[in-house]
Amino acid sequence: MARALQSTAFERASLQSEKYRVIALLCILVAITIFVIARGISTQNYLLLTVQAVVLVFIIAHEAVMWNAIRIALRDDTDVLPELWVFNVLIESQIPTVALFVLLLTRWMTPHQVLVAPTVAFYFVFITLSTLRLRPSLTFVTGLLSAFVIFWSPFLCNSDSAIQKRLAVHFRCAFTSRTRD
Repeated sequence: MARALQSTAFERASLQSEKYRVIALLCILVAITIFVIARGISTQNYLLLTVQAVVLVFIIAHEAVMWNAIRIALRDDTDVLPELWVFNVLIESQIPTVALFVLLLTRWMTPHQVLVAPTVAFYFVFITLSTLRLRPSLTFVTGLLSAFVIFWSPFLCNSDSAIQKRLAVHFRCAFTSRTRD
């Protein structure tokens, strides 16, 4: 019934708004990538640079796929698959979380520094960009995911946390070369 109340013009305007939102997000991600590369080179912390660059390239590629799906939907006068929207919400709402965990697991910051890092302010930027979707259910899912992560992050970032220690060990093993005797 709610679907019948929405007009085609509203759906097109919503997709057009989403296209602009994705373009804004891509611009932000490219700027962050440039900053990460410059900082990584200047600090010579190549492990952190590599991990952050890989994560950012993955997210930029995802956003490029979303931009293309929206562009095709506008061109062909169709809708984007609902599953793709939900996956997009999951990826976008967790960008700051991934950034914080990369900083924590590469030991660039301590758990207490991570919780008060300026990166936490990016949660609000991404949540604000997510509310521009004009889809109440997706906005609700974004808020729910963000609230869940913000609630659990102090427990996961606790330096005595077994989860944090296990993640750190696996993360370091994956990016550290072992020498043979």
